[in-house]
Amino acid sequence: MPGDALSTMQTQAWITAGARYNAVRRISARSQFSVITVALLSGVGVVVPLISTSHALSSTEGGLAIFSAFLAIIVLVVSLIDGAADFGKKSYVLYKNAEDLNSFSRKVGILIKGDIGAVNILDLQREYEALKQSCAINHEPIDLLRFKAQHRKSPEFSMGGRPDMSAIAAVAVVVLYTLHSRWWMLILWVAALAGFLLLTAE
Repeated sequence: MPGDALSTMQTQAWITAGARYNAVRRISARSQFSVITVALLSGVGVVVPLISTSHALSSTEGGLAIFSAFLAIIVLVVSLIDGAADFGKKSYVLYKNAEDLNSFSRKVGILIKGDIGAVNILDLQREYEALKQSCAINHEPIDLLRFKAQHRKSPEFSMGGRPDMSAIAAVAVVVLYTLHSRWWMLILWVAALAGFLLLTAE
């Protein structure tokens, strides 16, 4: 039925747009987290040389100097990775495509309420595919899972009124989404602070 095909197309566009909005949020958060990581490691790297001049810590001066140099290298590497990632451009491309897909979904919704017989479904399908392919950057699977978790009670993601994704699974998805591409920076935080405390412990 034409109506069913249009409804399916509208749902697909809505889901894809939602996943790409989540990708924008994830990338933006990743960028902010990188700035915080560089600032934190730089701060520790500045404090370490000051502490190494303390007479009380002269026995660990060599270790502190090596640790400071190590932090400087890590800051450089993280900065280079972030520079190559070009988060701003990725966010813009994904956001624009999500907006276009949202507009398409609304357009299909209007057509569903009108004269379906006059709608060329093949043309609409080509338009939808062209919109998806116009975005050179795709969202990650975790972005789609996050969208499903956000709308797990929606009819599109439930059967017989029961969500396909359980509440526990939804919480797990939120955690994975939050840690995605950021877990290694958290490890750097812990390692930097642990090393600092270890070397400055009397």
